[in-house]
Amino acid sequence: MPSPTAASGSNAAVPTAVKRRNRATRAARKSTDAKAGAAPKKSAPRTNAEMTAHTTRRILRATCDSVAALGYAGTTLAIISEKVGVSRTALLYHFRSKDELMVAAIGRIFDDLQDYYHQDANPAGTISERIVAVLKKSYVWTQSPDHTALMELSLAARRSPSLGALVNAALHQHNSRFDVEWDALLLSAGIPAERSGLIRDFGVSTLRGLSLSRLLKGDAASIERQMQMLTRIVVEAIELPA
Repeated sequence: MPSPTAASGSNAAVPTAVKRRNRATRAARKSTDAKAGAAPKKSAPRTNAEMTAHTTRRILRATCDSVAALGYAGTTLAIISEKVGVSRTALLYHFRSKDELMVAAIGRIFDDLQDYYHQDANPAGTISERIVAVLKKSYVWTQSPDHTALMELSLAARRSPSLGALVNAALHQHNSRFDVEWDALLLSAGIPAERSGLIRDFGVSTLRGLSLSRLLKGDAASIERQMQMLTRIVVEAIELPA
C-alpha cells in the first residue's frame, strides 16, 4: 500500500504534466491557425527587363494580328497601341518606326515557326515520313494569321522601296534558316542537291498558291485534294533513285 507521501506526490505531478501538454497543444493550434490564415506569399516583382520583354511580345503579337486583318497600310501605330494598351510614346520606346516594328514582327513569326516545326518531330521516321510531316505542318500554318501577315508584308514591300529593303533582307535571312534545315534533311538521305532544291521550291510555291486560293475563298474541298496531290508528288520525287 503506497504511503500518503507517495500518493500526494503523484497527485501533484499529474496536473503539472497536463498543464504542460495543454500549453503545447494551444501553442501548436495557434501556429496552425496562423499558417492557415496567413496571406499567400507574393511572387517576386518582375524586373524591368522581364516587363520590357513581356510588353515587346504583346506588341509583336498585336502587330501580326493587325497586319493579317487590316493589311500593312491599314495597320497604324495608333491601332497597335490601343490593342496593347500602351501609349504611342511607349510603343516608340520599343520600336523607333513602323517599318522597324514590321521587321521585328517578321523575326517573331519565323522564330515561332521554327519552334512549331520542331514540336513533335520524329527523327526516327523515314525521310518520306518526315518530309510529309513538314508539308502537313506547313499547310496548317498557311491558315494562320502569322502567314497572312507575312504575305501582306511581302506585298507591301513591293510598293515601298524603304520597307522593301528591310523586309526582303529579313525574309532572306530567315528563309535561309529553313533552306539549310531542309537541305540537310534531304541530303542526309542521299538525295542530290539539285533535286532537293526543286522539291523544296515546288513545295513552298504550291503551298503559297493554296494559301492564296484560300484567302480568295476558293473551293475548300479542291484545295484539300490539291494538298494531297502535292504530298504524293513530293514523296514520289524523294523516292526516285539517285
